[in-house]
Amino acid sequence: MIRFLCFAFLFCSFLSAQAPFHGKIESNTSWSGTIVLDGDILVEKEAVLFIAPGTQVQILPNTDRGNLGSDREKTEIIIMGKIIAKGSAQAPIVFTASSPTPAPADWQGITLKNRGEVSQFSYCTVEYAYEALSCYGSSPEIEHSTFQHNYYAGVSTELKSAARLLSCVLRDNQFAGLICELGARPVVEQCQIFNNVNGVIVFDRSRPDLGQRYAREGESRGENQIYGNQEANILNRSDASIFAQNNQWKTNSREEIRKTIVDRRNNPSYGDVLFQPHQRNTRGAGRAPQPVANGGEGPSDPLLTPQVSRPSGEGQPLSAPQQTAPPQPNPAEWRVDNYRTSLDEVEADRVKSEAGIPEPPVPQQPLAENFLDQGGRAYDFLAQPEYPAEYLAQGKEGKVTFLVVVARDGTVAAYQEIESDGPLFAEAAEKALRQMRYRPGTYRGQAVRFSFYETFEFKLQ
Repeated sequence: MIRFLCFAFLFCSFLSAQAPFHGKIESNTSWSGTIVLDGDILVEKEAVLFIAPGTQVQILPNTDRGNLGSDREKTEIIIMGKIIAKGSAQAPIVFTASSPTPAPADWQGITLKNRGEVSQFSYCTVEYAYEALSCYGSSPEIEHSTFQHNYYAGVSTELKSAARLLSCVLRDNQFAGLICELGARPVVEQCQIFNNVNGVIVFDRSRPDLGQRYAREGESRGENQIYGNQEANILNRSDASIFAQNNQWKTNSREEIRKTIVDRRNNPSYGDVLFQPHQRNTRGAGRAPQPVANGGEGPSDPLLTPQVSRPSGEGQPLSAPQQTAPPQPNPAEWRVDNYRTSLDEVEADRVKSEAGIPEPPVPQQPLAENFLDQGGRAYDFLAQPEYPAEYLAQGKEGKVTFLVVVARDGTVAAYQEIESDGPLFAEAAEKALRQMRYRPGTYRGQAVRFSFYETFEFKLQ
């Protein structure tokens, strides 16, 4: 195996150099000072690359003497093991092009392929790359870092990446600040995403968490600033709905925010972007999740039959929340069968286990409906809401969307109002939802709880 002369340094635990180098890192290595790269760096599995605060990593433009990555003409830092790059506010770490006149795509970028390891970036700046940070199946922790002046993307999350971005800046990137594809689910909180061609682009059933009104541990509270992106602040080309609540958009107008978002309202094959409420001080607005009991009256005959739309993905176009001041929510009321197994189910599982009956592994419940054996929800009873007489007289149309959890027997276990176009629409839709019965869902033949977005659409005929 060819060894590059410059990598005699790898047998030391600490590296500080100014002479250009490239090659493989096969054992734990530390960088500090000024590091100049003239070709690809490959951090092998089991190896960790530590980068000290204040380190300048300078990459020679349009040069690759390593030929270890995807582009034979641009230097790439490829992480198969782990990278720990933790700077500070006083001594940030900078990855940049080594040029007096740097330009986007002078080098390829940093690519993480370490699915089993959690890399860390703190107080880092990555700039003038083609794709600054690509998380290919990897889920790093990124905080207080800036991704700017890159050609394709500031951060790209791919292949079910669950990267976490906290207090980061994604700005002045020529295609997008954040790209999500191949089922990626990054969590983004307190970030600034602005002055890109596109702020956030979502593909391939990816589902970034950009902020939730009722965020639980591990979920995003939002508090992002997403504004001033040239083509779209958010472009959701996935058919799944995504949360982008509790964020600031440099405007308080719902209509103005809507103009900067591309989703199902623009193309029926796209998913929704749930952006209401859109100010930090409105967080918590809306009614609390409600438990329901079995039974209820049958559907009533509406004056005009409203259309109840079954989403093709996970949601339908949404509208504004209620304008009335509802009671403050209590997240503990999201209950009955939500996110935990009942005692009788635990006992049944224990009996099966003691009897030696094998059970297929089941992911944490409730499952998203697309994981069901049947591929999605099916209705045993589809209730029709009654069109509110007051809105009918006004000629008002609208929609109401709920996040619904279905129990193992197909009944509605819990629900949470996400958005509505008016309190009377919400009341009518809620009454219908409580009457709904769904076909029990299974995962690998085992009954499971599952969740989805249910939208009731009220249209005049």
